[in-house]
Amino acid sequence: MKNEETGMISDNYKRWEILYKDEEWNDDRWERFLDSYETFFLRHIFDGADVLELGYGTWESSALNFIKYKSTVKPGKLIGVDFSKETTERSITKEEEHSGEQKPIQFHCSDILDEHLIKSIGTFDYIILFRILEHFSNPETVLCEYTNLLKPKGKILVSVPNSESPVTIEVGLKQGWGHVSLFTIDSVQSFVSELESNLLGLCADKDMLVFLLENK
Repeated sequence: MKNEETGMISDNYKRWEILYKDEEWNDDRWERFLDSYETFFLRHIFDGADVLELGYGTWESSALNFIKYKSTVKPGKLIGVDFSKETTERSITKEEEHSGEQKPIQFHCSDILDEHLIKSIGTFDYIILFRILEHFSNPETVLCEYTNLLKPKGKILVSVPNSESPVTIEVGLKQGWGHVSLFTIDSVQSFVSELESNLLGLCADKDMLVFLLENK
C-alpha cells in the first residue's frame, strides 16, 4: 500500500503485492514466480528456448548460469550482453572452465543499443533485463528495440528499482548508483502501453518493480 501522506510504499505489507495480472496468468504461476526468479526459470523456460540476458553482471549471478547449470531445462542458444570488457572476459573464461561438452553460453561486450548488435544477435523466446533500464535515459527505446527481437509469443522479463521506495531514493539516487530514469507503477503502465506487446504481469515490493511483457 502507498502511504498517502509521504507518497512512499509502506514497509508493513507483504513483500510482493500483485498489482496487475493478465487473465492468462490467473493461477499459481505468477504467485510462484514472485517467490523468486528461479521459480520462473524452472517452470516456464522450455527445452530449446533461446534466451538473451542484457546487463547480466557476473557469470555466477546471471540468469543464464541458472538456466544452464541449475535447472533441468535444455535450452537453445544462451547469450549474455554486458558493456564491461572485464566482466565479459571473466565470464568467457568461467564458461570455458565449466561448459565441458555442452554448448557454451555466448558472452558479448557491447552497448545494448549498439545498432550492429541489435541487427545481428538474432531472435529470442525470452529476453531478461534485471536492474538495467534505470541506467538509460531512454528506457522506452531499449524495450522497443528488444521487443522487435522476440519470437511470436516471446517474453521480456524486467526488474527496475521502485522510485517510490525510500531505499531507492536514499541509496540509489543520492549515493550515485548511476540511475538516470525513475520508475513507478504508473510510469511503467504508461510507457508499456505504447509498446507492441502485452503486459502479462506487474508487481511491486518496497524496493523493486517487476513486469513481464509478451510479444503480440
